[in-house]
Amino acid sequence: MSDMMFREPNQIKWLGTRPGHNGTQKIIKIESGANVELYEVTAGLTFFLTAYYIGFGMNTAKQATLEVRNVLDAIQYYLGYPSSAAVSTGSGIFMSFYFPLEIPAGYDFYITTTGQVRGFIAGWEE
Repeated sequence: MSDMMFREPNQIKWLGTRPGHNGTQKIIKIESGANVELYEVTAGLTFFLTAYYIGFGMNTAKQATLEVRNVLDAIQYYLGYPSSAAVSTGSGIFMSFYFPLEIPAGYDFYITTTGQVRGFIAGWEE
């Protein structure tokens, strides 16, 4: 059960910081030139994904997919399909979620790519 329920009354004048979660913060960064597993959700916990980024290096055309795979390594769903033209600057795709996506225990984040890629996910487990 998530603690993401609103914990303070809705007020016009609001002072202080709204509590976010009771979990363990996770930020994972990976750089790789091949297909790579970014992170596997810890057994018995749920991962709450708040943002991801997939970025490419320079000067070569590339494609990538950010996938979420189940415990049998079968693809459950895709989160992003960025691609890059052969330009002199790097490029990428960023996505944030106002309401975090819940990823079950044992699932993993996996990037498949045709070139140099940087992967980043942010969120927490509880």
